[in-house]
Amino acid sequence: MQQRIEEYIALIPDGERVPEVVRQARLRCCLACNALRDGTCGLCGCYVEARTARARIACPDVPPRWQAYPDGKEEIDGGENHETDTQ
Repeated sequence: MQQRIEEYIALIPDGERVPEVVRQARLRCCLACNALRDGTCGLCGCYVEARTARARIACPDVPPRWQAYPDGKEEIDGGENHETDTQ
């Protein structure tokens, strides 16, 4: 499965894929989330490693643990504080 996820991420066009440092920060948030189930988000059913690579997708938690990128401000809080910028 890991190889398929990596292949999927590699196929995401550059403008639609976040930088690796952002993806890793997003993954840390997901790993700290109680909704994580065997690499799958219990809120939306996605594979978190794939979802965290997509730029225009935000965390499905309410409020989100991380926002879409680069639209607006990228906010990552490590899963401890869910305050987000509401514009």
